[in-house]
Amino acid sequence: MFVTVKDVLIDAPRTFAGMIRDGGLGNPLLFLLILATVCGWIGMVWGFLWNQAMGATLLGSGAMDYSQLGLEMDPAMLAFVSSGLFQVIEALILPALILVVFFIEAAVFHLMLLIMGGANQPFETTARVVAYATGSTAVFQAVPMCGGLISFAWAIIVIIIGLAHAHETSVGRAVAAVLLPLLLCCLCCVLVLIFIGVGLAEMTGGSL
Repeated sequence: MFVTVKDVLIDAPRTFAGMIRDGGLGNPLLFLLILATVCGWIGMVWGFLWNQAMGATLLGSGAMDYSQLGLEMDPAMLAFVSSGLFQVIEALILPALILVVFFIEAAVFHLMLLIMGGANQPFETTARVVAYATGSTAVFQAVPMCGGLISFAWAIIVIIIGLAHAHETSVGRAVAAVLLPLLLCCLCCVLVLIFIGVGLAEMTGGSL
């Protein structure tokens, strides 16, 4: 496992060029689940400790006055979010979330490769690339503060390299297959935030 992580992070082109294209998803999924879950738990611990050091979460600290926005915050809900029980529930459902996100990502990336004409291998190849890339870069989630951002950015780079070499397609097609869905997702998030902002402005008489 540690050798695989080292190879993926240090020499991704050679690693994915020589990767087995088939053989089932059992080993890749186990690799992903172990690393992403354990490192995700470590990241949660760092986050919880940071929130406690800063006076729990922003929601529970009173740093933001929601009454000015015309929003009613349930004290019981605030206490629950600030408590360790919330983090325990997050930790328990993390493996399921990892699997859901994995299959969605693999399906979207493979679909994009098909559209771009770069899918020269079956879906299993794409899924193996995503599993090994995401699992290997998940180790950065154990880094305090910025670990999640590092893990996400490095995973994107490694997935692009992996798809290009495993599918024997151009880097341009791999970049488009990975980045176009992410850009679309970001655009949707921006639109949602705009709608929320407009709604809050109307609720507060045009003044936030």
